[in-house]
Amino acid sequence: MIFSIISLTVFIIAFVWLFTSLQAAGRGAGDTLKWWRQHYRRKRAVAHEHGWLSPSSLRYLSYFFALDFLLLLAITGFFQPVFLLKPMSGLLLLLHLTIAPFFAAALLIFVLFWVEKQKPKDGESSRHKRLKMCFWTILVLACVSILSIGLSMFPLAGTQLQLILLAVHKYAAVALVVAAVVHAYFVIQLFMKQQ
Repeated sequence: MIFSIISLTVFIIAFVWLFTSLQAAGRGAGDTLKWWRQHYRRKRAVAHEHGWLSPSSLRYLSYFFALDFLLLLAITGFFQPVFLLKPMSGLLLLLHLTIAPFFAAALLIFVLFWVEKQKPKDGESSRHKRLKMCFWTILVLACVSILSIGLSMFPLAGTQLQLILLAVHKYAAVALVVAAVVHAYFVIQLFMKQQ
């Protein structure tokens, strides 16, 4: 019950912040989603033209896929605990477990292609510094979330440690979604300013 209240409150605050910040910058939610779809289609067309396994294609598509898989994991992972006030079970749990390895693979490819550009440099704008800080925060939280649930599946310790690891997974996932929302905001601001 406490997790449901905390996660729902955090999600509401994060998404209200995202949409009010975009609105204050003169970009409505509809315009932003339209821009996001167009940007994805453009990158997909480039990937189709130059090959799906080219480095530039993998760089951008891994970003979109990692965000999409994270969104699906958030929906499947938080729907029952937040709205139905019961633990994950049934079809949503199976979907969550099926999507998780794809998220981990997309995240790995995303990190491999973007880690070099995310190193802090002197003389960068504050926007770039915040974007890079979000990247590293997402990476740390994703590792914590993946490792905590992975370790809880092995009988390394007793039931109490498994429950602690499950709680770590849940709260790290909430923080991961919030960090991804903040990262998406900075990416949208950066790319829309460039156009």
